[in-house]
Amino acid sequence: KFINLIHRLTFKLCSKSIDYQMLIDNYFRYIMSPKTEWAKFTKMFLFLSAAYNAITSKEHTLSDEALNKQESYYQDIINELRNDNASVEVKALASTNYHDYYGRLVKLLNEREIEDGTLDEASLEARFGKVMRLNGGVGEFYNPYKNSLVKRELTNTAAEQDNGNNLFLYQNQLVTPFFFTQSGIKPITAIDVSCLYTEMYSKFKESDIIVVIGFNFNSDDNHINTIIRDLVENHNKTLVIVTVDADNEEALKVKTEDIHYKLRIDNKDAQDRVKVLNI
Repeated sequence: KFINLIHRLTFKLCSKSIDYQMLIDNYFRYIMSPKTEWAKFTKMFLFLSAAYNAITSKEHTLSDEALNKQESYYQDIINELRNDNASVEVKALASTNYHDYYGRLVKLLNEREIEDGTLDEASLEARFGKVMRLNGGVGEFYNPYKNSLVKRELTNTAAEQDNGNNLFLYQNQLVTPFFFTQSGIKPITAIDVSCLYTEMYSKFKESDIIVVIGFNFNSDDNHINTIIRDLVENHNKTLVIVTVDADNEEALKVKTEDIHYKLRIDNKDAQDRVKVLNI
């Protein structure tokens, strides 16, 4: 008990005294050069592995039961798409969440159809789409030796892995968790990542409306904001932002102007294509 107390106390002291934002800004780029900058690489690797363990811990991961039980936008979307005469067709789904809760929920809500063979993987993707995780996520790792992504199916959380099944070793090469952390630095260099953003952009261009739920257009997400701004300004796409905190005309106006400012949309016609919808 005493050791556990010391561990928790040390963790809290360190988390309050260490400036992780400075750590990311100063060291993230060294994740791509372990051979020449081993000490700096190690600092960043330890931070990412700690973040990975936290994100995949039971306290921060929704169980299947919790996913099924909770009311969510994901459930609303999936239930609508389950209808043969659905009012919408999904061209593409993108998320900044590190967990693929949408994909898991699709399988949970269609469990009976999957079991009886009515729906297979291809049918599920055709009807419900597949979430593109724009900031990396659980099950994705970066190989600095080859500047490539490694995708692994995970059966256990990181905390449950033993030394015989090291998540951070792949074919005898050290790999790091692949997360875009809250930082201005976004290392979109691996081919898979570049293709992901290109695919999202192309799919969004095919759509009539881009609907945004729970995304705040913060400055450290400018790699995503830029794509959305281009679609609204140069391709005449309508952008609908769903919110829960603009229940009167003045609040809607303030929210809309805030979106214009964050996306840097100053063209009047383009601004008119940005709609805020209060739920």
